[in-house]
Amino acid sequence: QVEGDTLVISGCQEILELAVPYETIISASRLKDKVSIENVRQVEIQDCKDDIIIENIQGDVSISGIAGSVVLKNIQGTASVGDIDDDLSILQVAHVITQGELKGDAFFSGIGRLEVKRVANSASLQDIEQAVLSSIGNDMTAQDINVMRVGSIGNECKIEGKRETEITIESVGNDLTVPVGA
Repeated sequence: QVEGDTLVISGCQEILELAVPYETIISASRLKDKVSIENVRQVEIQDCKDDIIIENIQGDVSISGIAGSVVLKNIQGTASVGDIDDDLSILQVAHVITQGELKGDAFFSGIGRLEVKRVANSASLQDIEQAVLSSIGNDMTAQDINVMRVGSIGNECKIEGKRETEITIESVGNDLTVPVGA
């Protein structure tokens, strides 16, 4: 059904594949199967029961209530992430904000500014300009981070690389490994 400049699709029971112009904004909710979106301007997804892959987005991405794993890659704007029940991978994104709980493992690489509320399991960070993380439930590894502030890490923390400028960690449950000369 078309409403002005909007195409509304509801009650789709089969695989849906759309070819849309690059400036399109995708807004979807209550999805039951895997989702793959690429080469559009903006994406908003709420309540998905399966895995999501979103890549090559010119603007912002907003996702929440995802039962499967999530991969966000090459997002030019801000990626806002709510509750994710499985693993999360975010690569090459200008700005990332997580507002809910990330229940699986989280991998972040090539991020300008990273703001994480809570990762229930392990987190891995690589090549990040500025990272602020409130809580990591298990292990954390960080490599080539410019500025990083972490509230608590439940188990082990390993810092690697040559680029670390300023690292602040309030508490680590077990081992903290920092390279010699750091």
